[in-house]
Amino acid sequence: MPTSLNFALLAAAQGDWWQQEWLPKPSPTTIAVLLGVVAALLGTLIAVDIITTRRHRAVVRKRSREMFEGITQAHGLNEEEIALLERFTTYQPEGNPLAVVNSPAEYDACVERELSALAARSAGEKAVEETLNMISLIRRKLALDHLPQGQFLHSTRALLPNQEIKINVPVEGVEKEFDSVVVAVTEKEITITTPRLDGEVYHLEPDMECGVTLVRQSDAIYEFKTRVRRTFLGRAPLLTISHTNVLKRVQLRRYYRVDVDIPLSFALLDKNEIERGGDEPEEALAAATIGARERGSGRLKNISGGGALVESGTDISDGDFLNFDIDIWSGRPENLTGEVVSVEAPPSAKTEETPRRHRKTTAHLAFVGISEKVRDKVVKYVYRRQLDGIREAREAAE
Repeated sequence: MPTSLNFALLAAAQGDWWQQEWLPKPSPTTIAVLLGVVAALLGTLIAVDIITTRRHRAVVRKRSREMFEGITQAHGLNEEEIALLERFTTYQPEGNPLAVVNSPAEYDACVERELSALAARSAGEKAVEETLNMISLIRRKLALDHLPQGQFLHSTRALLPNQEIKINVPVEGVEKEFDSVVVAVTEKEITITTPRLDGEVYHLEPDMECGVTLVRQSDAIYEFKTRVRRTFLGRAPLLTISHTNVLKRVQLRRYYRVDVDIPLSFALLDKNEIERGGDEPEEALAAATIGARERGSGRLKNISGGGALVESGTDISDGDFLNFDIDIWSGRPENLTGEVVSVEAPPSAKTEETPRRHRKTTAHLAFVGISEKVRDKVVKYVYRRQLDGIREAREAAE
């Protein structure tokens, strides 16, 4: 005599199992209860995920706040200076206080917001002067210009867990940037969190190509292409991407630059004379200035606390040193020396038909032997020009 199991297997094979009398048809109430249970379970999982995420963010915020307080105390900032930094944190995503005191680029981005606020409320000259002085002083106290450079990243195998990255993928023909975090790195692949944008998850398919951007605050911005290897769905969706040794490195500027157009006369210094100076760079620069091999002229096109951009018809090469006096602070001219770190020539300058007097070389300079007092003046001047530009833009818009 066939058993109930035999009947079930036979009915399943015939495809009409739901019509068998031994299996009662579920009532609408039973279906509603089952759906309610499933919905409740999903709701519980979502709630747990939200609570876990919030708790993690709260722990991160608390840790960042403690580190922020420790850094400001270690660098001897007073209450007024800390209050200004506190205001800077409101300009940061999620109010991250640590980025303000750990990154020159983030600090200067906050300065720009603060200067915009000054321009918006039409602050008086005294308030502007006090704010600019404090901004420059805090920057120097935090030693933002002396952060150690990190080791260059030559392979994605050198990535570390918990590093934040940006995933760039085309969405309906438009490239969008999503947030993600490195979870683990193995020799074969990188595991990351599924990309998110404004809290919404964006699922990538296996073998899909995407771009990745990584900002290393003590080093540079790195960009590279990769492919999705595998995806893992669950409470915390993850995916893996492939490794690459082809990375584009974009140097982070340590100072905000401001465009200018100032006539400039300079001396080309003897590199060998400076190198022979050894451990006495100031004396070497002074001696090289006296024995400058050539003088030239051009225009100062931009300037920052770390360097400048000079356009000139004089022959300038990588590694040259330019020494010049400049008065941009309505006071006593200051003497500056910059090492040429790169040289560019416009396309017209590469043809012999172009008259020599019309050939312009663009030289990127990095200041050397500059005192903190003079650097402060340069930084303050840059912030002042930045504020003037913001005010002019607001007036033009009105």
